[in-house]
Amino acid sequence: MYYVIKKIYNYLAIPRALLIVGLGFFSFFMASPLSYPLWKVLPPLQQTQFPWRWLAIFSMSASVLAAAAMPVWVSQRQRVNRAMVLLVSGLVFIALSFTLSHVVREAVYLQASQFDATLARIRGSESVNYWIPIWARSRRQPMQSQIEASDRPVTIRTWQPEHRSFDLAEGSATEARVKTFYYPHWSATSGEQVLRTRPASDGALLISLPQRAATVNLDFREPPRTRIAAGISALGWLSIGAFAAPWRRRKR
Repeated sequence: MYYVIKKIYNYLAIPRALLIVGLGFFSFFMASPLSYPLWKVLPPLQQTQFPWRWLAIFSMSASVLAAAAMPVWVSQRQRVNRAMVLLVSGLVFIALSFTLSHVVREAVYLQASQFDATLARIRGSESVNYWIPIWARSRRQPMQSQIEASDRPVTIRTWQPEHRSFDLAEGSATEARVKTFYYPHWSATSGEQVLRTRPASDGALLISLPQRAATVNLDFREPPRTRIAAGISALGWLSIGAFAAPWRRRKR
């Protein structure tokens, strides 16, 4: 694979800096409102949910370009244009000022007890609009209970972060509306039967219910790729630690 990529790169003969610049501009475009039509029609982008996640790629591209430009600045220090120096210095000053004023100065530091109380209070409250994916409404439909199944009585057995279980009385086939935001990794089962799930217009989780009385289990199941990614990340950190360690060979 590396050989193929290298051959393509040599064939295109595109400088590495130009590739990074292209990646930076593309990631900035995907994080801006200009890319709204793409987010509207491409389901994989909708599953990514947050356009500003592209800013992480943009920041990495900008960091690499800044580091790559340092030798040029050093070699040209005797012939640097004063206007360019003022422009770059001003941009750096703006970035530092924004970080200090918006991130550091506006931070609210809480005691451990205050943090726990705040965390318990905001549970179940409305989310931030920026965290709502493009296919869901920002204003949710009010719910009187954790689960609503039309006129069918529901008894909740357990309500854990990644496991919910409830008993359902017999009645007409309908959909249960669960006070949980839809995500594809939520799996609903009744005995050996897998129940169909889908999102409501405001993002709530909907479960198709059978007519018979049943016990429904709702579990959040991580896909195998999550464990694989965690293992690769762990190996990456171990490799970084191994390379960072001051290993020295003894001279013979």
